[in-house]
Amino acid sequence: MAAYVYSGSAAGDVQVEYDNDVSGADVILDSVYVNGETREAESMEYNTATYGNGECGGGSYSETMHCNGVIGFGDTGACFSGDCAAPPPTNDPITVRAEGVSGSEHINLLVGGNVVADWTLATGMNDYTYTGGASGDVQVEYDNDATGRDVILDYVLVNGEIREAEDMEYNTATYGNGSCGGGSYSETMHCSGVIGFGDSEACFSNSCN
Repeated sequence: MAAYVYSGSAAGDVQVEYDNDVSGADVILDSVYVNGETREAESMEYNTATYGNGECGGGSYSETMHCNGVIGFGDTGACFSGDCAAPPPTNDPITVRAEGVSGSEHINLLVGGNVVADWTLATGMNDYTYTGGASGDVQVEYDNDATGRDVILDYVLVNGEIREAEDMEYNTATYGNGSCGGGSYSETMHCSGVIGFGDSEACFSNSCN
């Protein structure tokens, strides 16, 4: 017996599928631990993998998977035992503090490679906040560079900590060494490009939510 752990955040109906049955091969599926409770395979009715009554899928309430098929363990949010983990907390908002030199600069907030929010910046420092709960790699993208336009990106507040733009190495938007993207560790975005702020779940300060 060994434990195989998935640590993403997918939600919905949970099934374990056996998909390469051959003679002499069977799976003994003890349990699935989800939502803070252990769900025993032999307590699950939905089972297409146990041989019984002369056919695959003819048996239920078993931990032995003789055939290609699945055992269903119910929804991730269900609680069969009446003693489950509390639901995970909602992700903290992500706040971008920035200003535009001309007041027409446009930025995107990318999380996990997807644009989750965008704003046209005003002159003067302002907070721009996203509350949707996406998680993953955080980047701020400046995408409409023109003469007379620059973005001053002070910091991003994520996971309860302030991450200063001038502390971030990944930067394709600062002009330096003769080219856009040639400078790092700067809060000034001279060119269309991005500054990367690390993963939403990271903790650079050791003082996070």
